[in-house]
Amino acid sequence: MLKILAVAVSMGAIALCCANPGPESPSGAADELVATKVPKLPAIDGKADDDAWKTAKELVVKIDQPDEEAPKKTISIKAVHDGDSICFLMVWADPDRNDQHSPFLWKDPAGYEADDEKVEDACTLGFELEGKFDSDMKAGIESKWDVWEWGAARTNPSGYALDRTHVY
Repeated sequence: MLKILAVAVSMGAIALCCANPGPESPSGAADELVATKVPKLPAIDGKADDDAWKTAKELVVKIDQPDEEAPKKTISIKAVHDGDSICFLMVWADPDRNDQHSPFLWKDPAGYEADDEKVEDACTLGFELEGKFDSDMKAGIESKWDVWEWGAARTNPSGYALDRTHVY
């Protein structure tokens, strides 16, 4: 099964190029995501068949998994813009549907308990505002990032992603 996530936002202060901090991607593409200008933005409907996506350059990067020392999985990312808004399309292989996050289960007579083994599918985009990013929040490196987080359980039903500012 492929997971497909499309996100559209107003460009505001967002740069049209997002650097990939890793080495060249497995597909041989350059290590930079370039948003292609399109006359009409794609429909944000969870499908990758819109004409706008066909013109966009694909960047394939390795997915950082917390439980893996070296990332093994990849994600395909495309970006398009119309001068006012930017859209991102992210596609990755995932054999399981994880659209619940710590659901409550009835455990008689104890009552409800959270099932912390169930964690939702999620995808995050980060944009550097100040300083260099380090995934180790205890590294002592000061930085500020704009982070967009999509979660299959917590944000997908609303049609929006979380927009957070992370200060380390």
